[in-house]
Amino acid sequence: MSLASLLPLGEGLTRTAFEWGRIQSNTDWILPVAVMIMAALFVVRMYRRDGRELTRGVRIVLTVLRTCVFLALLVLFLQPQWRTEIERLVNSRVVLLVDTSLSMGMADVGVERDNSSGGARTTRAEFVANTLDDMGFIPHVQERHDLAVYRFDENTEALATIEKHAGPLQQDKPDGEKKEKDAHTSAVKVDWHTMLAPRGAQTRLSDAIVDVIQQQREAPLSAVICISDGCQNMGSGAETAVRTALEAGVNVHTIGVGSKRLPANVRVADFIVPARAYPGDEYTVSGFVQGHRAAGKTVTVELLRRAAEDGKDSAAKTGTGELVESRKVTLGDDGEVMALKFEMTPKALGRQTLCLKVTGIPGDVDPGDNISEADIEIVERKCRVLLVAGGPSREYRFLRNMLHRDESIEVDVLLQTAQMGISQDASAVLDEFPATREEMFKYDCVVALDPDWQAFSDKQLELLENWVAEQGGGLVVAAGAVHMGNPIVSWIGDERMDVVRALYPVTFHRRFALQARSHASKDPWPLSFTNEGRQAEFLWLGDDAVTSQAAWKNFPGVYSYYPVAGAKPGATVFARFSDPAV
Repeated sequence: MSLASLLPLGEGLTRTAFEWGRIQSNTDWILPVAVMIMAALFVVRMYRRDGRELTRGVRIVLTVLRTCVFLALLVLFLQPQWRTEIERLVNSRVVLLVDTSLSMGMADVGVERDNSSGGARTTRAEFVANTLDDMGFIPHVQERHDLAVYRFDENTEALATIEKHAGPLQQDKPDGEKKEKDAHTSAVKVDWHTMLAPRGAQTRLSDAIVDVIQQQREAPLSAVICISDGCQNMGSGAETAVRTALEAGVNVHTIGVGSKRLPANVRVADFIVPARAYPGDEYTVSGFVQGHRAAGKTVTVELLRRAAEDGKDSAAKTGTGELVESRKVTLGDDGEVMALKFEMTPKALGRQTLCLKVTGIPGDVDPGDNISEADIEIVERKCRVLLVAGGPSREYRFLRNMLHRDESIEVDVLLQTAQMGISQDASAVLDEFPATREEMFKYDCVVALDPDWQAFSDKQLELLENWVAEQGGGLVVAAGAVHMGNPIVSWIGDERMDVVRALYPVTFHRRFALQARSHASKDPWPLSFTNEGRQAEFLWLGDDAVTSQAAWKNFPGVYSYYPVAGAKPGATVFARFSDPAV
């Protein structure tokens, strides 16, 4: 028995059919029908033997009633249900995967100079961007496929998804409709230069191919087009990507860019400076120097500082300023990125320009890339933190007191189990989560300790998502046994919480899965640090990674954790629960 109805064009065909959940083939009927027949025979025999003193009509009624009970149990066992099938037309998809490692910022020998940028040579990334613009790549792909654009270096990031054209223009269409379609087609504009700007210090080519194939596994993936300037220097081997592509049946097309003959060159590959800092609060400036055909040579790296200026005066003073620190650096192998970190303590208020300058080697093909500058603003403003907790746990009480005593921090608290008018050691006590942009966007960080996300309205959850995406707010989350670890009413299985789950750097097990229950141990287990965790300075308990790990060995460990399905692409795992039994 089935029922089918047509939906409007583009929504597909919907079929609704009745079925038995436990019946997958005709042979599945044998056992339940046999049991039902045996039960019916038993009922008839029982009433014929034990109901002799009853009238024949009463025996028949009782026999029918008891048989109906067994029949009802059989129906429940067979699991009657309605199944709805929806047929949808899904476009095939092409993935454009572009290398954005710092080596893509190099300019090769023989590459023409770009007059629009002061005569500087065109970099590999700019060459790729110009080529994608000139060849009309997007309209060409849109004729047959959806297009997903990804960048990769040490991480893989989705940049844009562009849908396929609804169909070619028909010549018999009225002029008005044709012009409207032309306008829609030409509206797809992509700023390739911004999207593909080099930024990563590593090239994980194999990992990137595996990531995009896994992320696009639910779509009919036609091909992956990978554009890169060389082999990978980190991550899993090429055999992993090959095996994944073969299992998925996906074609991978590679396009190489760059010259085979590398020039002698040293350059500032990247210069990372925080947007703002506070007087007396130490901050870190990171510089990355890269050399080609200069292995083993020593260069001088200088960090300069001057008052920031706008307009022509700023351009004229590029590469100048007060010398803050100078270092001698020995360059590594070709393409190897040397990381330098400078600790700075601001004193004067105002906007400053920091300059990282490297003295080039003899015969440097492009001295123009030896300097990189960035501005930082020194402001007299406290960091605003919102501490949200589902209950007054030890972690909440400790963190509230610590933040409240820090003179550089203003902390507001939202304790969801607190009564109205409660007093707390904080700058302000909130009765509910912020509901407007003005209230939310004044915070720099939100710390959420096992919060009851289900108590938030859809508007508040959307506001939190916008704060993270637009403001770049820092969100710190911690699991707990009350709201997150509850196997029955946890927000993990609530469909309305998709917005919240998207903000977490991990993927969760499906609802009611046995693996999704929080784990507790009678004995403490130390943290098992990954290589990234050992190198993360904010986790150091000493002056360097070695002394820090020695200090961590004295830490007995933790008793519980909340299991997850895994880390999301691009997430960094710093440590794991080390109990081998889980």
